[in-house]
Amino acid sequence: MEFFTKKDLDYYSSVIGPKYDKRSIEWDTIKNKLINNGVFDKTEHWAKLLQRLGYTFNFRYDWQISGKIRHYTWAKVYLKGQEDSRILFTVGVGSRVATGLKVHDLHFKLDCRRDKLSKYQVELFDNYIKSNNVNYLGIIRNENLKDYSWESLINETRDLFQSLEFHYLKLIDIIWPEGSHISPKVARICWNDLGWEKPSGKKGKSTNSDTFESKGYGHEEWLFDLDRVIDGYHYGFVQAFNKGQHYGKKFDLHLYTLKYVNASAQYFWAGRIKETAVLTKEEQESILKIYKGNGWYSEMMQELNDAGVKERDLEMVSEAELFNVKFKIDSDNFIKFDELKEITNPSEEIGLGYTRYGIKGLNKTTQTIINTSKNYKFRPGHNPTKTGTSKTKFVKRTINRTLNHKKIQESMFNQLVLVHGKDNVGTEVPTGFGTNIDVVVLQPDKSEWFYEVKTYNQPIICIREALGQVLEYAMFSKNNRADKLIVVGINKPNKLEHEYLDHLREVTKLKLFYQVFDFFKNQLINKLY
Repeated sequence: MEFFTKKDLDYYSSVIGPKYDKRSIEWDTIKNKLINNGVFDKTEHWAKLLQRLGYTFNFRYDWQISGKIRHYTWAKVYLKGQEDSRILFTVGVGSRVATGLKVHDLHFKLDCRRDKLSKYQVELFDNYIKSNNVNYLGIIRNENLKDYSWESLINETRDLFQSLEFHYLKLIDIIWPEGSHISPKVARICWNDLGWEKPSGKKGKSTNSDTFESKGYGHEEWLFDLDRVIDGYHYGFVQAFNKGQHYGKKFDLHLYTLKYVNASAQYFWAGRIKETAVLTKEEQESILKIYKGNGWYSEMMQELNDAGVKERDLEMVSEAELFNVKFKIDSDNFIKFDELKEITNPSEEIGLGYTRYGIKGLNKTTQTIINTSKNYKFRPGHNPTKTGTSKTKFVKRTINRTLNHKKIQESMFNQLVLVHGKDNVGTEVPTGFGTNIDVVVLQPDKSEWFYEVKTYNQPIICIREALGQVLEYAMFSKNNRADKLIVVGINKPNKLEHEYLDHLREVTKLKLFYQVFDFFKNQLINKLY
């Protein structure tokens, strides 16, 4: 194919701007000149030559929009295997950075799919390019085309793209910290006073007849009910994914909720599920059968009844649609805030449509609020609390936590007796100053290991709640015989929580550890963190 010429580019520049009649001879002439051996045809050829070097590409002849000629030709070029990342190279005549110019040049650059990313992600991309002074754009001027050939163009394009590969991959990690197939979104869930472990009744819910909560419940009531798990996954419902527009997709889901007090709504962040998979219809049918077979579905209906809901509204969500998401039970994958985080400016933090249940893109402010940093930073000034109001906290499920605590304690006792013998394991052992230690194991050297059981979902909360107790066990009596202090929780700690434990041991000089009790295997996992 003949190489780009100045005449090609000048003609392209001359037809951009006016709106043409698609039925006219002029329209057919323009189309023929742009496509048949014109700038669009040659752009595709450019991308095909790069494909021989190991890149992949996508090109569509989107040469007009509603009778107006598009102001750039555009082939999308990818590092092999990164086609879903929405980070890409582009090659073509003109580009978004040359909008409005009367003379067109050849552009090849590193870019992102701005139409497919959230505003926050695009901002991350642009800030990275600017702050790192990345030379992301190559230009061959119109008047210099006579000095080039396909060979020299490909060589120059290849050299730039190879120099940008590090930044390409780095940007994927920055924009998609949870993986390039997982899009960050914000979604509303119903209000629940019981940590979304079972229905909590009408209190705090909207009474508006147009809302999903008007019947006194929402189908997210069981979203964090971790007592019903299948192969390490919990299955639940999120209204934003109802009616099946997102079958099979994955999302990094940031959850918020509304609490109604005297018809006035308060907004709160409820948590985050980093990898939420939307179920297919086949998966929905399969999970419903399992729930019914295990008796879980009947239990859920009874829990609705106990919460004052006498009949489930099948028009809102059919039985077949009762489960539409799944997520892995792992503290690295989900966070449920044991204390809700208040949203003071919903329109800014959530965005337009913040009262509705559809999924929305992730704002920068949202990212800042939900993703806590491990770095402390002093901030001067006083932030007064609102007179007459208090921060909402979850009403802790004391009864369920107590039952789970007893179940763990009993299972631990039976397991540890098999290892250490029944004469060396005790539960509810008095400290001598009015408290009891959950489990104590006597070691051969007569030292003792103290276990404190906590049943919160987040290991950091378990550690926080247990820390005062284990320090008291270790420090209150000068005759302390505890060699190891072990906090037992139900989820594996993530990297930051693991580092926190290392830091506690270093600072306190205590042998303080965290151990996981696996509810589904009904045993203490043989690993100390």
